[in-house]
Amino acid sequence: MKRHRDQTGSTLLMVIGIVAALAICATTLVALTGNVMSNTATNRVNITAFSACESAIDTTMLQLGNVWPDTSAHQYKAWSAQTPTSPTPSPIPSFVSAMTSKNVEWPSPRPTALGPAINVWVYDNPEVTPVAGWPAGYSYNGTTLATLPPWDANGDALLYVVSQACVGERRARVQVEVTRPQGGIDFPRGVDLWCGGNLQDNGANYTDNNLKVSDVSTIPPVTLDKTATSGPMAIRAYIGGTLTLGSGTVPPAYDNLSDYPPVVTRPADADWKDIEQIFPASLVNRIITAAKAQGTYYTTSPPSGAGMAGFLVVDPSDGGTKTVPPGTTINLASGTTVNSLAAPGVLLILGGPNVTTTMTGGSTYYGVFYTTGNFTSNVAGDSPHIRGAVFIKGNCTFAGKDHFYYHDNCIINLGLQFSLTCKQVPGTWREIKPQ
Repeated sequence: MKRHRDQTGSTLLMVIGIVAALAICATTLVALTGNVMSNTATNRVNITAFSACESAIDTTMLQLGNVWPDTSAHQYKAWSAQTPTSPTPSPIPSFVSAMTSKNVEWPSPRPTALGPAINVWVYDNPEVTPVAGWPAGYSYNGTTLATLPPWDANGDALLYVVSQACVGERRARVQVEVTRPQGGIDFPRGVDLWCGGNLQDNGANYTDNNLKVSDVSTIPPVTLDKTATSGPMAIRAYIGGTLTLGSGTVPPAYDNLSDYPPVVTRPADADWKDIEQIFPASLVNRIITAAKAQGTYYTTSPPSGAGMAGFLVVDPSDGGTKTVPPGTTINLASGTTVNSLAAPGVLLILGGPNVTTTMTGGSTYYGVFYTTGNFTSNVAGDSPHIRGAVFIKGNCTFAGKDHFYYHDNCIINLGLQFSLTCKQVPGTWREIKPQ
């Protein structure tokens, strides 16, 4: 066949060139896409590890705000050392489980090659050496925090928190110094007794001896008036049911104190307050947290010899997970003075209306008594004297001289034992090399 003069093969060369160029571009695009996807996945893992690390710091600070580890008995344990019954202020034992229960993606929850998915350590700050030196077994060599005690041994309200997260083949580690601000939470002042049910006094000798007021503080912002017979600054007893007090004569001052009965407030009164307004659930939860941290949280009556000092919580329902049968009784007995005005405590008895707390023994208890059930103490002449404030959702039956005695200073000092928050010290946050 005769070839045309213009068929020189240039078009074929152009097609081959274009195909080759497209092949090179396609190969480059595939490689670039793969690299981008790999980098994106790596970046996501890095972000996940870093976010988990910061979340662990925040969770730890929340727990430290509730209970500050101020002694070796309450020292902070690393998350990996936690057990369900560890009486320490450390956060939840399994942070990963909490995340996965909320459907939060976790690419590699427990990488065996790198260690636990999340771990947190707390160390005392090395800038201040305790007066008596570092506790036995601990020191500071200037290079590592790990040689310091996991509690505030020098008492300066400063600690270092170190968090590390391992996700897949990536790790992140963050260190921050935290402080415990001065001050506390406000326990309800001006309430001698809150009883949601009937109040029965079986004592036969005195009229007003079971509802008294003393040591009213003038600390701002609330100035209470123990002599007031009305008004918002008066000391009050909130009685929801029938009030029955023993008959007799008004006694003289007791323990050289000028005593006054509080104003009794009824549900129909304009200034009546529900228990949640006075003693909110958030306060109850903080006390429970403190008791668990100190190993004084029980689901049955405390064992013999456990004592009633400090923060004591008894909850037969174990946080609402158990059914409390009718007639459940919690027995508390002490024949000595428990706590003091300077260092009061809290008795928290939970479980609902099927629980009745009985207190016996001629003791004096300084602090707050709170129960969601009933209270009874009918041992004449040998009933404990509660100096502080009493909150009973159910019925109350008692006897004995000077049984309920409101102490304002006791309430103030109790509130000062709590810390509002745990805050980061500005300028101390830094990301460090994982270990």
